[in-house]
Amino acid sequence: MPVVQNMWNALMQVNMHEAKTQLSRLVKAAQAGEEVIIAQNGVPAVRLQPITPLKAPPSLAQELSELRRLLQVEGLDELPLPTRTDRPNPFAEG
Repeated sequence: MPVVQNMWNALMQVNMHEAKTQLSRLVKAAQAGEEVIIAQNGVPAVRLQPITPLKAPPSLAQELSELRRLLQVEGLDELPLPTRTDRPNPFAEG
């Protein structure tokens, strides 16, 4: 597998056939932070890179707590936090 050095780090470039036979190993290398380029007829065609997981949206309680913190209004801490089921359901029939 040819390795091409650039000014930032080692770059792994493989041809299409090798990528097909070594895909699992190449995915692990990309997940470990290596830059993996797949070439077609010696010409770089695609870069293999990991996907960063998406964060879950904050809950209503977290949103309200953050709002209270930002507003720093006295007495809000004594108010109860609603549960997620307290939100109106726009898809409910009736």
